[in-house]
Parts: sequence; structure tokens; C-alpha cells
Amino acid sequence: MKSIPFTIAVLFGAFFTITDGGFGWIHNWFAWFLYVVVVGLLLLIGRRMWVAAGASWLQYGKATLDTYNLVSIEWKAAGASRVLDLVDVHGVRVRAVPVRELQENQALWDLVYNGILHSAASGKCDVSDRATMFLKIPRGLGHS
Repeated sequence: MKSIPFTIAVLFGAFFTITDGGFGWIHNWFAWFLYVVVVGLLLLIGRRMWVAAGASWLQYGKATLDTYNLVSIEWKAAGASRVLDLVDVHGVRVRAVPVRELQENQALWDLVYNGILHSAASGKCDVSDRATMFLKIPRGLGHS
């Protein structure tokens, strides 16, 4: 995740180089201005959401949900990323939480995963087949 800003900058520079037919764009102030503005906007748009977790909750962006009282767990693909859509008993919904982002911090992932397993074991949570498979939730926990 930390290399994404560098990758965006390199790809945009490569785009300028290819469309200009060389490195002549480096001497053009307008190209530099456009480069800085576009790369800056892409980085601003693509910045990561705030993620935090406690013993029984997950905060993603501005939404905080109760991981021990989930009613729906879905595993989806969003491009090359794998994401979770979670809904708790209070109607709080978080969508497209990147699993990789949760798993980057082992302590955070342990808190979230324990809540997911507890919710699935409660029998009150709909767990999609894909979530069961990818999250390695034992068969028989939850239902879809």
C-alpha cells in the first residue's frame, strides 16, 4: 500500500513521456503543473479510510459497527482487491472494507476476525458462501 503514490507518479510520468514521444515534457512548466495537480488529486481521492478496532467494534471511515452482533457478512471482489461488506444488528453498514488493509495489522485483524467468528457462531448472521470459504469460517457456522 505504501508504494501506491510512487506507482501513480511513475505511471503518469510514463504517460507524458509516451504521448510526448520523449522527455521533452520535462522542460514544459504547464506539463509539470498538470502532473502535480493530477497526481495530487489521484492521491487525495485514493487515500485510505480511517480504520480502527476494539474488543467488539470496527470503525471504518465514520461508521462504527458492532463486530460481535453482525447480521450479514459478504466477501466481494473490487477490482484486484478483496473486500468485506458488513452489517450489524443496529443497521450500521460498512462497505468495501479492504481485507488486506485489515490484515496488515495483525492485532486489528484478530479483533475483527474474532467478532466475525462470534457473529457467525451465533446463528443470527447471514454469511455468504464466499465469505465462509475465504475467511475459513467452519462450515455450519452462520447460514447464507
